[in-house]
Amino acid sequence: MANPKGHGGDGRFQQSVDFTLLEQTNITGDTNGPWVEVGDAHTLRLDLDVTGGTFSTLDVDLETSDDQSETWIAGSFVQSTGTGLTRKGFSGLGKFVRAVMDLDGGATDADLNIKGLKIES
Repeated sequence: MANPKGHGGDGRFQQSVDFTLLEQTNITGDTNGPWVEVGDAHTLRLDLDVTGGTFSTLDVDLETSDDQSETWIAGSFVQSTGTGLTRKGFSGLGKFVRAVMDLDGGATDADLNIKGLKIES
């Protein structure tokens, strides 16, 4: 369901819709999430919510692609060292995105989800 949020800085109307990149999950090592189609969205505003686990550091990148084969990193969340919520905006997106997660420092697991808004023009 679309949630109109207002006008962009250039005066054009922008609309945002709820978006889930990764449902609540437990990872036990370096993991790539599933590809999720974002279509023509120009920006994602996402919340990384780390809810538990045993790890020293967790790095989460947003990988994007037009065809799921040639990829690039649209950006990265701030490194997590424990539970908590981190918000970040990502632009320069292809048609598909996914989370690329890296556990370090003697990690055994992490519980997390990534949700937010998809901004459309």
